[in-house]
Parts: sequence; C-alpha cells; structure tokens
Amino acid sequence: MKFKIIIAAMFALVLLMPYAASAQREEEQTETEELEEYMQPDEETLLSWPFTEDISYVQDTYVSRLEPEGRVWHDNENGVWTFISGDEFGETITDVNDTYSLALNYLEDSDSDLAAMREDVYGDLIVYTFQQSYDDKMVYNSYLKIITNNYGEVLGAVSSLERNPEDVGWDYEAFREPADWEERFSDWDSEIFEKTVTAVSEEIVDVSIPVLVDPDTGERYLGDKERLIFCVDTADIRALDDRQDSTPINMDRDLSSDGELLTYYLFIQVYDYFAEKGWWGPDGQRTPCMLQFDISGENRGNASYGEFQDGFHIFSFSIDDGAGQSLQVIAHEFTHGVSSTNHIGQYENETGALDEALSDLIGNTVEADIRQWSPSENPWLNGFRRAHKYQHALYAWDEFYTPFTDHPDDWNDEGNVHDNSHLISILAWRMYEIGMTPRDVFDFWFTFDLTLTPKTDFAETAMKAAWCAEIAGLSEYAPAMQQAVEDLKLDDNSLPEYLKDHQGMIVYENPLDEVNVKAVFFDPLHDEEFATWPAAGTNKVAAVFGEGTCWVVFVQTPEEDNLVVWNSAEKAWESADTERLTEIVESCDSDYYIEIFSGGTITELGE
Repeated sequence: MKFKIIIAAMFALVLLMPYAASAQREEEQTETEELEEYMQPDEETLLSWPFTEDISYVQDTYVSRLEPEGRVWHDNENGVWTFISGDEFGETITDVNDTYSLALNYLEDSDSDLAAMREDVYGDLIVYTFQQSYDDKMVYNSYLKIITNNYGEVLGAVSSLERNPEDVGWDYEAFREPADWEERFSDWDSEIFEKTVTAVSEEIVDVSIPVLVDPDTGERYLGDKERLIFCVDTADIRALDDRQDSTPINMDRDLSSDGELLTYYLFIQVYDYFAEKGWWGPDGQRTPCMLQFDISGENRGNASYGEFQDGFHIFSFSIDDGAGQSLQVIAHEFTHGVSSTNHIGQYENETGALDEALSDLIGNTVEADIRQWSPSENPWLNGFRRAHKYQHALYAWDEFYTPFTDHPDDWNDEGNVHDNSHLISILAWRMYEIGMTPRDVFDFWFTFDLTLTPKTDFAETAMKAAWCAEIAGLSEYAPAMQQAVEDLKLDDNSLPEYLKDHQGMIVYENPLDEVNVKAVFFDPLHDEEFATWPAAGTNKVAAVFGEGTCWVVFVQTPEEDNLVVWNSAEKAWESADTERLTEIVESCDSDYYIEIFSGGTITELGE
C-alpha cells in the first residue's frame, strides 16, 4: 500500500546517509541559491525574528551574559552555571590535585564531593574530569570538567553538577575495568597478512593487516595484540555468558569471506587516525576493542557501537555489504565510543542529536582526510547543499525540525536524534565553506567532544562554538562559527510567532487524552510524510512547512488503537482507523486538506 501509517523511513539509520548522498552527485542542478537564502539572511531578517512564546523544555533552558573581562557565564534557569570560558579563579594548574582544589570552588553543596575520573591530553589541551559524589555515592550524569593548556593556565570549565544530588540517582558504572586480553595473548606471535580484495563497491583494496598466531599450532586469528583489536563471530558470542571467554575468528578455519578482512583493515585505519592525534582507542586509553561480525547475514546493513561491555568497547558490523566496508560508517561508530567516554549523556532529544551529529561529522572528516576529498567531491557534504531536498532543517523551527519531546522512545527515534542532528551537520558544512580543512574540522569537533557533559544541548553548543575554536588553535574561524550558530538559531528554540515569507506553520493542541502521541502530516499529492509531537512541557503541536504544500493531518498513539484525523471542511477532529485513513489519502479527499496558501501564515486548528 502506497500510504504508510508509521513513517519508519523518516528515521532511517545514519549509516545509509552516504549512499543517499552519493546519488545526489548525478544531479546537474543544485539548490545553492536556496541554501544561501536560508543560511545567510540579511540583518533586517535576523533582527525582525521575534519570539514571544517560551516553552519549558525537559532539559535546562540556558541564558548567558558577557562579563567585562570577556568571560562567558552560561547559566540555566535555576542559576546554576554550566559553562564558563576563561580563568575564573586566577589559579595555575600543575596536576590533578591542584585541579581538585580548584574544582571544589564550583560545588555549592557542602555535603557533596568530587572524584577525579580522567585526565585527558589532546594537543595543547588537558581536560580534567570529575564526577560529583554525595553520601559516598557517585551522582548520575553529574560531571565537572576543567580545561587547561599545557602551561597550566585555565581556559574554561563546563559542568553538569547537580544542585540537589540526592534527587537524581546514583551511577553504579562509574568505574570500568578493561578486559585482560593483552595478557591472554602476550605469548602469541604476530605477523602481517596481505591480500587484494574487492569491496561491494567494486573498489580493489590491498589489505595489509596484523594477525595473531598461536605458537603451538601455527593457526592464525583475526586480531591485533598491539592495538588490542579482536574480531569475533556474533553467533559465537551469543552462546557465551562473558565475552572474555570468546576466541577471535580463526582465519584458516572460520573466515567466511573477504568481508571480515576489509572491515578489520578499515577499522585499523580509523583507529590509527585517532592515534596519530594522540587518542588511542575509543576512550583514549588503549582499552580493548571487540569487532563482532554478523556472518549469518541476518542483519544486513547494520553497524553499531554497543557501549563498554565485559571489558571491551563493542562494535558490531554486518559483512559483505556497505555497513562494514565504509570508512565513514566505521569512523562514525568509533566516534560514538569517544562521545560515550566523554559523557554524552542520555541518547535523546538534543543531547542524542549531538551524539549522532558528532559521529556524522568526525566520521566524515576522517574519510575525507584519508581519501583526500575536496569539499566539492564530498558526497556527505553535498547532501547539505540541498538541505530541504533531503528533509534537513536549516535552523531551529525551520521545515523538518522537531522539538523536544517528554516521551523519547524508539517510536519517535528518541526525539528525532538522527534528523535534528543535521542542524549541527550544517554547521560543519559552513566550516568547509569558510576554508577549513578536514583536519581543522576534526580538531574543532574533537575538542568540542572533549568538553561534553551529559547535559550539553544545542544552546550550550551555540555558546561554546567560538570558545572551542579558540582553544583548538582555530581562533581565526571563531567569528564565522559564531555567525553560523546564530543563523542556525541553536541558542533559541522557542516557538516563533512570525515566519519567513516562504513558510507557513500549522499549530494545534493535542486532541487525544494520551500524552505520548505522534502527529503525522501527509501530502498525498507528493507522497511525502512528516511526523512530530507535542513540544515538551506543553500539549501543543507545531510544524513548519513551505508555502504551496497541502497536508492531511492525523494524530496517533504508539499502538495505533487511538487515531484521529482533522476534517478541514467540518473544522473538527474525527475518529478514524487505518482503513478509513487510507481511503482519505488514496482518494485525495480535499475535505481533509490543510493548505499553506501563502508564506508567513500560521494555521491554528480548533479542538
């Protein structure tokens, strides 16, 4: 059936993006002019963009003020600071003990303490990470980071510290032990295996990979005891209670195809790219990585980072298809491990979108640098030159933007993390446009990643962008980045009262008693779908569309047992079922159409 009630395609895995984007290169005509219209509004447009309705979101709403010394204080609505640029206390840091003494100044609760968690060095930066403790327990998602240069001068601090830690809950996984596989294979030999293989893209690749050699039998296994990367069969893992009991793939007996060789080879390339920057493995501490290969073919097209489990950073790849044979996809998943280490927080709403965006951006820069792509050759970047064509919002409350939801779950892609991430991706596109090289872009976003806390959102991203450019040694780009985040409206996601002259908005109160609902907009004339939900803290649904579009609007619950559709002729909601809704759509019944006749209009639906 042409019409689908659930719009699963909207939430496709990010790993499919490179293949969708590559098809764009075949199109002769671009939409650069349209993009420039959106992304480079004149001063009058920017100054005439009033916001009158504030929405209280689940995460903190940030405001900022610029102090005379040039420091930026970034506060939430409760007056708790979350980001300070510059040196607040005038102290030089020489070691973690100095940093701990300084960090205590940020604690308001005398019953709280701080535990030193990490000391990360990246280039000229040192990042000291502390976790809040209360009543001898580690407070969940409550961190403080103090960033210095290698001279010990404080460059700034970021925080997700809790004012009332006893109300938050406790983190029982704060300390993690790596697997002992380095010791397990210490007596094994290593050798280099070389082979010419053909990728699914028909590219010919000369694979050169380290392998493990059993000194007793001479059998070779797919693993690297220097980098601590080990390849296993997913089916074998499922039969075990502990991954440390598993055995790497036997190359002489269990290797199913060249797919495992190619994925392993590309993973090493990604690993070495980060290592060249001084970051060994996903957590920077050379912790073992386990690559789980789906040899059965049950999950084709799948690639994922499975967090830290049983002493390993876990990565899963299907083989013999694009998921395991793309540098960008592998680097994308690797970066999820980096962001997880740096406390990305809950995988939902804007924090989850940042998680996906960082993996998109850094994954792309790694491939672009290794393959020596120019921006014009970059298929991923070219997808953002025609953002609306591929359903990417160009700024907060643009078309295809969805707000915070109070009910993030699989049904709504945890608050649309894969699509809202494109706002940050467009920021990266702007970086290439102003002349940054892939290596510069990597350094910026990796620095940004290091300064994450579990509550970093788009507003904090906007506040920290120029600062991150400066501490990354890219200060010449800071003004352009600041302008870009203002164009993207990352620092203000409140609902606009007025729209641009080529857009219209449809607004209504959720007509169902249930709070966890999805609002679906379907254009029968162009077979296009868009879904959103009530903004967090409200019962109001709002969505922005281009003028000249026509929509059938309905609201449904996850179980689809409660569904209503807007009858424009009657100006009322009416109950429906999937069969009735299909009839309305396939017959193009205009009584149910909501048309955006002209730009700048806001259409409010009655109850």
